[in-house]
Amino acid sequence: MDPAHATFQIFLTQLNDEQPVREMATYFFDLVLQNEPSYQAYDALSVACIWRSRLRNGLISPLPALATSTLISVNKIREGLAALQRAQSLELANRCKPEYMEKFCAPLNLSPAVQAAATQIYAKALELNFVDKTDDRYVEAFCAAAVFKASQCSDSPKTAQEIAEAVSVLEGDILHANELLLLLASYS
Repeated sequence: MDPAHATFQIFLTQLNDEQPVREMATYFFDLVLQNEPSYQAYDALSVACIWRSRLRNGLISPLPALATSTLISVNKIREGLAALQRAQSLELANRCKPEYMEKFCAPLNLSPAVQAAATQIYAKALELNFVDKTDDRYVEAFCAAAVFKASQCSDSPKTAQEIAEAVSVLEGDILHANELLLLLASYS
């Protein structure tokens, strides 16, 4: 195991969070290392990713208390949070491009025609600013809704539940985004 992930594992073990928090924190940690390979403050980044993951999972933990329990200064954790924010912004910018749909559609085994239609729907939603580009879950929901809408006209339509399970987006979020996509016809 490389030093970055070894350090991260130490903090995961020390803080002993539930599996969803651990998985999201791991995703955040890897995202920063992928986007900023030269980032070296692994301890602060580890704690920052765990803290952000806790927040995303609805677990409120004061940053000073976490700093005290991990012996990492609040300022260092904030630097880690800044690195995470930069990485998330870059990732989100990449998701807000029509080309992202090819990667998004991969686990769904869609026909090329359905994938092309979904990409067109998503591109139009982006063009008309239907997609809130500041929230990655919202972007994912619109991608999934575009697939749902496109597949309804195919020989093998996908249900919102099938799409939700394949791409890890909540079914309710897909249906809500799909309702908003119904407005696209008004703008075409």
